[in-house]
Amino acid sequence: MAERRNGGWWRPGHGGLMLTTWWVAVVAATVVMATPQMALAQIQNSLPPPCDSEIYCHGELLKTVQMAELHNDSKYFVDMPLKNSPNDTLRAFQELMDRTQNNPSKEDVSNFVAENFEEPGSEFVPWVPDDWEAESFSLAPQLLKPQKNRDTHASHRTDPTSSIPRLPGTMLIDFIKVLVLETGMYRQQ
Repeated sequence: MAERRNGGWWRPGHGGLMLTTWWVAVVAATVVMATPQMALAQIQNSLPPPCDSEIYCHGELLKTVQMAELHNDSKYFVDMPLKNSPNDTLRAFQELMDRTQNNPSKEDVSNFVAENFEEPGSEFVPWVPDDWEAESFSLAPQLLKPQKNRDTHASHRTDPTSSIPRLPGTMLIDFIKVLVLETGMYRQQ
């Protein structure tokens, strides 16, 4: 049985441990450990989202898909183009969440992603410029030459002021007419 002594509680047989002191230590340790987490949460809540997209940058859809761990690479999902408009996709996601009482299974999430997203890179099609001459293409020698000695043959250049040869690229379907990516898609394999 504990009894009160010298402003704290003492239990016989416990070496005179003051329970008040023990509780102060527990509370202090809790505050010290929780403070950095609370500060981080406060900072995260005060920052604006990284971009406006509720699908690819922030929000429940992104969180749900990423937490389902459908792919080994966390970047895989954000590289997947939409099959439908953002509003239709968000509406379909809300229907999924309502149907599963905000607790979709991994299979539910996988089916949702398959129904609403294309595979990464599917928005690109191979494209070769009309004046492409493969046998005369060599980028390294062009870049290694001093600027004044570089080949300025017009059929190799992207624009008349550049001495860098035109490169084969890809075309972004439906969004813009031509997008040249010099080394193809920048996806890690």
